[in-house]
Amino acid sequence: ALSLATQPGYKFRRWDGDLSGSIPSGVVTMSVPRSVKALFDPVPYIAPAGVMNAAGITPQAGVAAGGIVSIFGVNLTTQTLVAPDGMLPQTLGGLTVAVGERLLPLFFVSPGQINAQVPDDLATGDQVLTVSPAGAPQVRAPFTVVRNAPGLFAVPVDGQTIANAMVMHEDGSAVTADAPAKAGELLTLYGTGFGPAERPRPEGFPIPQSPSYSIVDAVTVQVGQLAIAAETAYAVVGRCGIDAAQFRLDGSVTGTVTLRVTINGVDSNTLQLPVQ
Repeated sequence: ALSLATQPGYKFRRWDGDLSGSIPSGVVTMSVPRSVKALFDPVPYIAPAGVMNAAGITPQAGVAAGGIVSIFGVNLTTQTLVAPDGMLPQTLGGLTVAVGERLLPLFFVSPGQINAQVPDDLATGDQVLTVSPAGAPQVRAPFTVVRNAPGLFAVPVDGQTIANAMVMHEDGSAVTADAPAKAGELLTLYGTGFGPAERPRPEGFPIPQSPSYSIVDAVTVQVGQLAIAAETAYAVVGRCGIDAAQFRLDGSVTGTVTLRVTINGVDSNTLQLPVQ
C-alpha cells in the first residue's frame, strides 16, 4: 500500500510506472520488483506568517505602512530579479503583489522570497496579500498592518549568533568591531517600519531631498541598559521604505552591547553595537 503527502509548494499530478491514477494512494502487488514514480507540479505557496518585516524577525508580528515587507514561500516565481535603482516597479518578471486592488512596489523577487513596500496609507488592521506569478496560480496570505513595527537592518558577523546593527559613524563610514562607535559622535542606525512620517511617503518613489519626512512618533534607542532619546528620526532621502534614527552615546557604555529601538512601546529586533 502506497500513499503520499505533498510538501508545501507542490501539487500531486499522477502516478507513473507500475501504478496509475491521480489519487495519492494505491496498492501494488509485489510479485516481482516494481517501479513507481509520483509526479508533482510546482505551485506558489506562502508560509504561515510568511509576510513579515524585511529587517528580520521582530517582537511585533504586524508590519507598518510605508515599510518594507518580505514574503516567504516556495515556488513564488521561477526567476530571481532585483528592481533597478530609483522608482520601484509594480511587476518583476511578470509577477505582481497586491493588497485588494492596489499593486505594491517591488524591490526583489525570487522563488523563496519577495520584498515589497507597504503603501503608506494602507489602513491598520487585518489585510490579505495576493501574489500573482506569471503563468501560475495566485496565492494569498493574511497579514496585519500596525502603526509601528520597527525592525533594524543587520550586518552579519562571522562566528556570532547575533549580528551587528547597521549603524554609521558621523563621517558616513560603517560602525564595525574594528571601527567601534564613540561617545559624543552622532550615530545613525537604519531600519524600516518606524511608523508614519510627517507627510505621506511617495509610494514606490525615493524620498526627495525636500520637504522633510520626519517620523511622527518619538524613537528611543536602547543601548545595553541605557535608554537614549533619538535626536532625529526620518525616512531616508533617496530610498524607499527605509527609516533612520540618529543618537549620541554618553560614554557610560563600552564593549559590544545590545541595541534596539522602541517606538510607542513597540520594540525592534535586538542586535549588537561595538562601542569604544
